[in-house]
Amino acid sequence: MKNWKFITTIILAVLFAGLVSSYGQGTVPKNETDSTRIKMEQKQQELEELAQEIAELAEKMSQKASKEIEKEVSRELKEALREVKKGMEEMKREMEKEWNKENGQNEQEKKVEIEIEEEEIEREDNNWGEVLDGLDIKFNKKKDKLKNVKTRWFLFDLGFASYIAPEALPEINGVNPMEPDIINSVSWRLHVLNQRINLVNHNLNLIYGAGFSFNFYGFSNPSTLDVASPQVNFTLPDATQVSYKKNHLRASYLHFPLMLNIETNPYQKSKSFHINAGVYGNVLLGGKTAQKTNNQKIKIKDKYNLENFQYGLLAQLGYGPITFYGTYGLNELFKPEKDNGYRVHPITFGVKVLPF
Repeated sequence: MKNWKFITTIILAVLFAGLVSSYGQGTVPKNETDSTRIKMEQKQQELEELAQEIAELAEKMSQKASKEIEKEVSRELKEALREVKKGMEEMKREMEKEWNKENGQNEQEKKVEIEIEEEEIEREDNNWGEVLDGLDIKFNKKKDKLKNVKTRWFLFDLGFASYIAPEALPEINGVNPMEPDIINSVSWRLHVLNQRINLVNHNLNLIYGAGFSFNFYGFSNPSTLDVASPQVNFTLPDATQVSYKKNHLRASYLHFPLMLNIETNPYQKSKSFHINAGVYGNVLLGGKTAQKTNNQKIKIKDKYNLENFQYGLLAQLGYGPITFYGTYGLNELFKPEKDNGYRVHPITFGVKVLPF
């Protein structure tokens, strides 16, 4: 390169100047004549001046060479940096191509693998289906464990109360004083406690409980049940004298049911038929008559010769959450020795609001 030649020239000039200087200092012999010595000294001085000029020229050339070298090195560095940058950009492009190519291949491979796995799963399912069909195996959902004794509190029944007379009842002036008014006859029960005991696989159960029963027997005619009478006795005023909007005989009891229960699907009550059949017992708590006219309400408490203990049959039929019930009294509503011919058997029917 030109720079290296230039540097070599400078180095030779410096060496030459140093040689001349050393030669001039050691070439004047001590035994020479004066004229010769004078000539030698002049020559030496000239050589020294020439060496000085060469040294100055070498210094200038050295400074120039340094600037040229700096410029050349800067150009070489810039060129090298451009090459490096270009190489990095090419490498980046190659890497992007490889990355896209590999990802595309991976996605395709994954799709193929997924399709293969789905085919294998479907084939295995078909194989297992054939095996299970051949073995005639059925899988049932695991049944929840049911309690052998279940207790419920504060259940509610709502329905109608009435009575059935085996024989014709005594009349007053051709009017039956106990002709029932079904629309205004109400029965409701509050079951404080009910328990169910498993007897056979929860399909057959025993149900018993305790609560309160309230029966309102409505009379269609404006008849009045006499208070504190030794026998059941009614009075029937003239229809033109009085008219009742409501006319009730009310009886309240302690209620004790006892039933056998059949459940067709005990593990899924919402899709189960249930049949209950049994007996009940009622203990009289009190009686009352309630009459309402346009102007007043009349309520009189008395037992009105009601039977202190009643017993009868109880039946319930339902599906899922809906249950209908009915009761029939085996003994009379009034005491037999004091009924005065008004022999009636109490009945109730309705819907269980909260089935058990």
